[in-house]
Amino acid sequence: MSEVLKEMEEEVAALLSAAGVGIYRYNLGSNALTMDESCQALFDLPGGKASDFDAFKNRIHPEDRDGYLEAVRQAAEGEDTFSIDFRVVRSDDTVIFLSSRGKFSPAIAGGAPIFQGVCIDVTQRAQLEGELRNAEARMQHLADGVPGLLAFIDKTYTIRFLSSQYENWFDEPREKLVHQHISEVIGPDTFLRRKEKYDRVLAGETICYEETRHTDSGGERHFTVTYHPSRDDAGEIDGFISLLTDITTRRAMEQALEDKSRELQRSNQELEQFAYAASHDLQAPLRAIELQVQWLMEDLEHFDNGRVQENLVLLKNRSSDLNGLLRDLLAYARAEKNVGEIRHTDTKELTQDVVRLLAVPEGMTIEIDESLPTIATHHAPLAQVLHHLIGNAIRHHPDKNGRIHIYAEERKDQYVFSVEDDGAGIPDEFAKKVFEMFRTLETGESHQGNGMGLAIAKKIIEWQGGLIWFQPGPSGDGTVFKFTWKKLADASHLTGAGDGNRTHVISLGS
Repeated sequence: MSEVLKEMEEEVAALLSAAGVGIYRYNLGSNALTMDESCQALFDLPGGKASDFDAFKNRIHPEDRDGYLEAVRQAAEGEDTFSIDFRVVRSDDTVIFLSSRGKFSPAIAGGAPIFQGVCIDVTQRAQLEGELRNAEARMQHLADGVPGLLAFIDKTYTIRFLSSQYENWFDEPREKLVHQHISEVIGPDTFLRRKEKYDRVLAGETICYEETRHTDSGGERHFTVTYHPSRDDAGEIDGFISLLTDITTRRAMEQALEDKSRELQRSNQELEQFAYAASHDLQAPLRAIELQVQWLMEDLEHFDNGRVQENLVLLKNRSSDLNGLLRDLLAYARAEKNVGEIRHTDTKELTQDVVRLLAVPEGMTIEIDESLPTIATHHAPLAQVLHHLIGNAIRHHPDKNGRIHIYAEERKDQYVFSVEDDGAGIPDEFAKKVFEMFRTLETGESHQGNGMGLAIAKKIIEWQGGLIWFQPGPSGDGTVFKFTWKKLADASHLTGAGDGNRTHVISLGS
């Protein structure tokens, strides 16, 4: 019988050795350690079945040695068995991972306590587990960097992954939330309310929506929610990814912007009402003042004492300036209103009409280029812009024999109109101020206008979706004001459609 048992032990030992499993036996009385060849190879110990336990122990990684000895001690004190994973440092300083399982056999009469165990090389498994932990850590780090709450829920509605933001939301450690059915985290009522969306995403649909959620502290937060199906290597849906992006701050900013917009609209309405009051209520007494000045000038026509006539002329001019300012304030307030119908407009003819209404000094040349197009547009606003830009070029030209050239360039979805003069140009210190209200380059008695023209033109152009800017003339002298004017839909069926074929250059003045 003993021969049979011995033979069976040898066969088992051979089988374990073939599988890379090392067997060892340690006698606590003699401190003798017996190891098979596989175990000796794992611990990189000298050949021969007998080994020194201290040599065996010293192969264990210093950081793992106390843990191994503690497991042995506990087994000797009554647990009988032990199981522990540890590292072994071989003679060439390479490190392998072993998993050891052992059993403690108490001393029999006349004998000593015996430890018997096996060691298995689990280095590859440990490396894979380490790589997996690193990958999970990187995944967690990436997920935690996402500006929102990121989760993975499998097709059984079990939470498998959460970003760290969920800890703040639920005030629970992430580990306590993971591996629970989602209904246990969000509540059964909420789960049933959202289940229809969960089922749709598990059927392959990506779902996006916005919702408001209440926090445990009684607060309210707004989210955009996205559910995206997840697929395994075979292409089968194994769950879905949930991303909640907190838009509470954005909502607050949008609300603040809406409030500011309403306040601005109210302010603009008040400004418009003021402009109307200035135009109508103030112009009447101003006209009375102008009329009384005229009467005084007539009554005192032959009065030569002092500078009465000179002062009356100045008073008349100042009254006229104030009247013009009130008209321009009204024009500025109404720049985005009463724009009229969209119709075909020959901008060459429109520019000619504008020039005829302006006080062009004798000797000044106004050239209206053949490049000016026929377009579908709001007629009145474009006329106002051209009126202010051409009028500005005339008023500020130092030489009344100057030249002003109006031309245009067609682009993809807009036209670029240009009003070019050969005047003195605009100094750099005025570059950022020319479009401000009440800004003019001249001061004192010589100045003309009240600095409203360019501000009105800019407001109309921006209402239409365009831009206005200026630059020096082609030769470096003078100024070119340019503005963009968007193309509108075809308006051939509207009023004012012309043949659009009259393209020529017109010079006005002598």
